[in-house]
Amino acid sequence: MESRRMVDRHRNPLGIFLRIPLYLFLFWALWFHQMHMIGLVLLVDVLLWFFMPPVAPRSRFVDEIIEIEMAWLQSKFSWMKLLSFLILLTGLVAIGLGLWVHTILLIGMGFLNLVVFNILMRAIARSTF
Repeated sequence: MESRRMVDRHRNPLGIFLRIPLYLFLFWALWFHQMHMIGLVLLVDVLLWFFMPPVAPRSRFVDEIIEIEMAWLQSKFSWMKLLSFLILLTGLVAIGLGLWVHTILLIGMGFLNLVVFNILMRAIARSTF
């Protein structure tokens, strides 16, 4: 039941669009090694996940994205799903590490991994429909 409420909170477009400046702030905090700011950003992100009120009139754009995410999460285990998860994880680590050590190549590779993950996630989600 709580996971369903979390998904309903995630559907709130305000929470989704608030993550854009929040993650930009996280990038800045990582670049300048501001540990207290990194902690603050992570706290606000948790608040957006657990305390953002659900919305009644939902956005079709947001619903489509969440439908794809849920289909990927609920799909059966496969090597493709494992690969997509590993690509997501390495992308996030590469971005974080690249920002921390100021390596543009790592940051770019991390974002490229996120693009590849998105393509794989959509392919896996399509196969479950």
